[in-house]
Amino acid sequence: MQQKQIAGGLDLSILTKALAGLTYWRPLAIFALANFVGLACLVLLSAAKSVPLTLLGGLVWLVLSGAGYLGAGHSMVAVVEERSPPAILESLLFGIFTLPRFIGLVIIEFLLILAVLIIEIILLEICRIPALGGLLSLGILPALFLVNVGLVVGVMVMFGLTGPALWFGETVSGALSHLLAVARGRPGATLFLLLLLGILGVLLGALLLAIGGYALSLTATFAGGILNTSSVLLSDLLGVFPWFPGSSLDAMSGWSSGGGAYVLQPSFNDHVYVLSGLLTAATFGILVAAIPNNVMMLGLAYVYQRSVQEVDRSAGDRIIGGVVSKVSEMREKTQQAAASVRKPKPSGEETESPTHAVDTAAAQPGASFCKGCGAKLQEGDQFCGECGRPVS
Repeated sequence: MQQKQIAGGLDLSILTKALAGLTYWRPLAIFALANFVGLACLVLLSAAKSVPLTLLGGLVWLVLSGAGYLGAGHSMVAVVEERSPPAILESLLFGIFTLPRFIGLVIIEFLLILAVLIIEIILLEICRIPALGGLLSLGILPALFLVNVGLVVGVMVMFGLTGPALWFGETVSGALSHLLAVARGRPGATLFLLLLLGILGVLLGALLLAIGGYALSLTATFAGGILNTSSVLLSDLLGVFPWFPGSSLDAMSGWSSGGGAYVLQPSFNDHVYVLSGLLTAATFGILVAAIPNNVMMLGLAYVYQRSVQEVDRSAGDRIIGGVVSKVSEMREKTQQAAASVRKPKPSGEETESPTHAVDTAAAQPGASFCKGCGAKLQEGDQFCGECGRPVS
């Protein structure tokens, strides 16, 4: 009984375990390397001053950032499971190949939310029925409020644990089953731990931002005073973004408008200094983001492992199974309806064309019908009473 109570309570020791993420360099290196390469691709493609190439660079950065997040989380799972961590390249490849599953799982979660919202809209439309709708709204509106409270909590839990579910190597269906089971059976405790981890990450990020920002300002002050490259650095930094007004190198690097003379001619070192400045700024941004992310990922891995151990996955399997069975049933009915439409009629039930029917009727003995319209003729008629065609 005591073990059940402990298992069902809040495990705040996860926060102290998450702080151990400050000491693990491998996940930090994976996340930083992927984002650094992504930022480098963005800068290089943006230097062409083409909006499509800039968008392509942004897409490459997002893909590599997602792969780094998944790869770093996969390395963190080894810490949680107390086994030797995988190599950096192996983790990066895991992140790249898992990224489609991550995107697919997020899309499925959005579709589930959309399905719930559509049901709510249908119920609200029912409340528009005269007289009866108003009475039904007395129960429907409070019920929808409670459902939406649970929906918000469940969505926060599901999206917060989507990445950790795939870090542990889950398939899309398996991850969805676990996420639905956690959102249904343990939403409050899981959400509280997620919020605490978020606060911890924000505090670490603010501390690192203050320290790193002051260090960056010192570095920029010394570099500007000794290397004297502030104008060239600013011009090339603005030149990276073609849509930024005044980003022309000629306008920002001291070119004179009179007589073709110029005040400052950037040298090779000046442009290399610009690259050094970009690398320094990228290092600052990645470290400020990667170190708190390292702590939060380790905490999320512990939260997911603990939550999955305390919920019944069959609840999520039943929800998915019900949805799949309904979809399969609707698909079978659609296929049967389509097959019945395409199925040819038996030869005995084929309808005869009107001309063939008239000719057959006229060929029968004792039958008297017009060969033009098929109308019945009276004995002694010289012309058809319907179409006026001669009988003979």
